[in-house]
Amino acid sequence: MNDWPIHTTQRIHKLRELRRYDEAIEEAQNLIASDPEIAHFYSILAHVYYHKEDFEASIHFSKEALKKDPEDYTGNFLLVSSYYQSGDMKTFDIVVEDALQLYPDVAHFYYLKAMRALQKNKIKDSLKFMETALDYESEDPVYLAAYSNFLLLSNKKKKSKEFEQVALVKNDNDPHVFYSLANTAFNRGDFKQARELSRLAAEIEPEEEAYREQYLEFLKTSYVFHNAILRVVQVNTFLRRISPVLFWILMLFIFFVFNPLFWMYLFCTLGPYYLSNFITGVLISRKLGISRRKQKIKISNAIITGLFLVLVGMGVAGLFLE
Repeated sequence: MNDWPIHTTQRIHKLRELRRYDEAIEEAQNLIASDPEIAHFYSILAHVYYHKEDFEASIHFSKEALKKDPEDYTGNFLLVSSYYQSGDMKTFDIVVEDALQLYPDVAHFYYLKAMRALQKNKIKDSLKFMETALDYESEDPVYLAAYSNFLLLSNKKKKSKEFEQVALVKNDNDPHVFYSLANTAFNRGDFKQARELSRLAAEIEPEEEAYREQYLEFLKTSYVFHNAILRVVQVNTFLRRISPVLFWILMLFIFFVFNPLFWMYLFCTLGPYYLSNFITGVLISRKLGISRRKQKIKISNAIITGLFLVLVGMGVAGLFLE
């Protein structure tokens, strides 16, 4: 019996875990060359590209695997996951349903559908899909952490905390679980817990920028004055989450009918928050002796900042005109 494919597959897995992706890709290509008709060999290569975050290549080789065998489990799994990670949600919505026709008991597909529903602000659907995922894998800490977050978004704060504890018990030092739970704890207003969970994620995988940035951000909550302002902002976020359409209609109504009240609201929430965020950022940087890299500017943040500046300009101009 030829054990070469088995040994090669094991070597590829080890190289992938070590993030030696180029070597893993070369090995996987040799595997395909040894027998181009075996679907799983293409899936192995797709898996390497997925971990490398080259989702376009992962999609390509997943499709190649499915050409050889439309029911190849790994090929279907990676195709669905890669489309989700690539941001092509229109195609994701199609391929995830196709995959569920073949594998209706795969928890990860329901998890991704839950995350997709969250993007569309359909919290009830997110909860439903996440509960289905947990029906199939009730002890997965990633799913438990996500469910804790969805419960909080559904205003079930106590139950969210309970599932946080379950996720922590089931978690085997997966930094992503700590990172996810830290975000939920922060949004729940449990700043001390958020700092501790974020610290654990950053310590386990210090080279991961998202974990480091989250920890530095949450360290700001060690300052009491920043906490007080955050709680005001979180009330604002809570009201917006309950009924976003009604919230913005109300804001526009106040802006046009009770303009001074609008400016009072704006300067009593956003103004102090941005000032406090900046000051605590400087204090944390000096305390740790670091200089933080410039953040990538998100388009959504740029638009919101631009609108804020326009509104401020309109307010100032209105005062002078009066």
